[in-house]
Amino acid sequence: MSSLFTPFSALPLRHTRATVSCYSSGHVSFIKEVAVIEPPKHLQHLLKVLQTRGETIISPGAKQGLIPLAIPLSKDSSGSVTALLRWPTAPPGLDMPVVEVWRSGVRLIARNVMSFISF
Repeated sequence: MSSLFTPFSALPLRHTRATVSCYSSGHVSFIKEVAVIEPPKHLQHLLKVLQTRGETIISPGAKQGLIPLAIPLSKDSSGSVTALLRWPTAPPGLDMPVVEVWRSGVRLIARNVMSFISF
């Protein structure tokens, strides 16, 4: 009898996929309605990659302690947050960089979502 469980997770695979889709739609809504910009084309894929790396997908509204222009995506076991960096006066079509944010600073991870996924 086949199992829906993987050795790495106690959650059924279908439930995990639904969770990423749910978070993805929440992040898309936040970026469109709150940040008032167009979300990155491959945002759902980025969230899947982050989750595969063992990071916990977090609410884009979980901004406590972060710089105002960071849109949180995930948190790792050390507490650092992977986020999109929103430009304050970006022209349409300018990509948002993927950054790592922690208490003492911000580090560029990739120039855009596609660069992060391809890396």
